[in-house]
Amino acid sequence: MKQIKDKEGRMCSSKEEIEEAFVDYFSNLFKAEESLEVEACVEVLERKVTVAMNQKLLAEFTIEEITVALNQMSPLKAPGRDGFPACFYQHNWATVHPEVLANRLKLVLPDIISCYQSAFIPGRLIIDNVITAYETMHSMQTRMWSKVGFMGIKLDMSIEQVVVNGNLVGNIQPTRGIRKGDPISPYLFLLCVEVLSTLLHKEEQRGVITGVPTSPKGPHLSHLFFADDSLLFCKANSVEWRQLMKILGVYEARLGQKLNLNKTSIFFSRNTSNERKQEILLQSGLSEATRIDSYLGLPIVVGKSKRLAFNDIVERVSKRLSNWKVKFLS
Repeated sequence: MKQIKDKEGRMCSSKEEIEEAFVDYFSNLFKAEESLEVEACVEVLERKVTVAMNQKLLAEFTIEEITVALNQMSPLKAPGRDGFPACFYQHNWATVHPEVLANRLKLVLPDIISCYQSAFIPGRLIIDNVITAYETMHSMQTRMWSKVGFMGIKLDMSIEQVVVNGNLVGNIQPTRGIRKGDPISPYLFLLCVEVLSTLLHKEEQRGVITGVPTSPKGPHLSHLFFADDSLLFCKANSVEWRQLMKILGVYEARLGQKLNLNKTSIFFSRNTSNERKQEILLQSGLSEATRIDSYLGLPIVVGKSKRLAFNDIVERVSKRLSNWKVKFLS
């Protein structure tokens, strides 16, 4: 990268200026909002944690729980504030609370997290959402003939790592988001995303947004989640698009989670008129995706050429096997 424009519109060309512009941008991106009005999101949530569940979560940690938690932790991931990784405590024996609480949360998550989420929940499989997404997108592409068009929106969360010309730069201290590598982080993230799921479900029940029909007489689907890999569905019209952006805006403002709309893809069903498409694209400032290529690493839409659709997976597996060969030879 030779040049970049900073937040004031000045062109930066030197190595130091480019790195400073990146650090400044991402430091602001991951800076927490000064005040988050969480109440607006909490109000829509139903009480799912029973008294028995709460007592189990709040009970004092036992030595047996701590021992299991300590042995489950990855030795070199997510060092604490003291800078010591888990291997230090595994070899020297100390109390590790986060992993113990994570193990407890696993027991109640299936009862408090909606069926739209398939990540990190015991008993739920990643392939469930892949199959559902595939069938839904295939139906949108081939089976819709009515006058009412639908659209699928693939969302992406903002990234945390900054690499400029192959080099990690700056010292960015995020004050928004969840710390990766910490054993409890995935479950805290699920609880946050459950708020978005509840907001979408409530608005669908009110008739504000309309999920895509999975079959002529089957249920409607408004969203699918696997952690932060999200697919949203609604009617392809400007009214429902605005309502969808309003819901996402509430989620961003209240919980501090940052959605990356620059990587958002919009896919329209085959029966959506060109006029309707242009109206939505003009409002959103996004471009139309002829198809959403993949979801959870697997192709959503498979055309006539199966070789072309799955070639990316073959290449990734081959690359992984090649790396293993190099390690064994060395």
